[in-house]
Order: sequence, then C-alpha cells, then structure tokens
Amino acid sequence: MVRLLEQLRPQLEIAESERDKLYSKLGRVVAQAEESGKVLRSALESTKAGEAPGDISNLFAKNLAGLEELENVAENLTSNVLWVRATWEQYAQTVLEAQKLRDELQRG
Repeated sequence: MVRLLEQLRPQLEIAESERDKLYSKLGRVVAQAEESGKVLRSALESTKAGEAPGDISNLFAKNLAGLEELENVAENLTSNVLWVRATWEQYAQTVLEAQKLRDELQRG
C-alpha cells in the first residue's frame, strides 16, 4: 500500500500542477479573446457608421485564432480534470484501504 501511495502521489501532484497551469492560461486566453472580440465589434460598428475601419479581415482572423486557442485550452483542461479525478479517486481509495488494513492489523 505504501509503495502504491508513493507511486500515486507524484502522479496526482503532476496532474494538479498541470491543472493550475491550464487555469492560468485559460484566464489569459479568455482575456485575449474578449479583447479581440471588442476590437472586432468596434470595427464593425465603425463600418456601420460609414467609417473605414481598416483591415476587418485581419481582425476576424485574430478573433478566430483567439477563439480556437480558447477551445484548445478548454479541451486540454477537460482532459486534465478527468486525469486529476481518476488519479485522485485511485489515491483516495488506496488511502482508505491502507487505513482499513492498518485498523485490522491493530485489532489483531
């Protein structure tokens, strides 16, 4: 049991560390996607008002790239959450089994 816990703990720590990195990246990517969306919306509104907004095609491309990156981070985060969950459940189950075994040995 001890060996199994020693093997599972680093896996859990790695998965949790990766999760934290992905959540940080998610925050940055969301902010970038929102900003590119605001810039695009402003350019479209300027066009409606009869102003020449510049290169709208480039603004659409930047917004789409930001949304694609957001999708990629969300997919990676979803996979990571499943990994953390599976590793955590295995770790928690092993802890419970170890405690049960210890209690049985103490009784007798």
